[in-house]
Amino acid sequence: MKAIQISLFSGLSWLLHQGCRRPGSGSFDLAVPKIAGVNHLQAVKALEKAGFKVIRQGKPIVLSDGNRILTIPRNNPVNAYKMGGIVRDAGFSVEEFRKLL
Repeated sequence: MKAIQISLFSGLSWLLHQGCRRPGSGSFDLAVPKIAGVNHLQAVKALEKAGFKVIRQGKPIVLSDGNRILTIPRNNPVNAYKMGGIVRDAGFSVEEFRKLL
C-alpha cells in the first residue's frame, strides 16, 4: 500500500512540474509578450492615441474604449510582463503598440 502512495505522489509531482498538463493534451499558448522599459504615463498616452479614455486616475489608472477596461499600474517602468498583458488585452500586437509610443 505504501508503494502505491509513493507512486501517486511522484505522479502528482510530475504533473505539477509539467504545469498541470497531461502528455498529448495539446499545447496551451498563453505566452504573454514582454514590453520592457515603458513608463506608465507613456502607456496611458499611447492608449489614448488608440481611442481609450481615462475613467479613473487613481492608483492604478483605469482606461476604457467602451468595450474593454484596462488598468495601468503607476510603476516606473511598468513590469515587462504586465505591460505585455495590458497590450494583449487592449487588442494590439507588440509592434502596433510600439508605433503608438
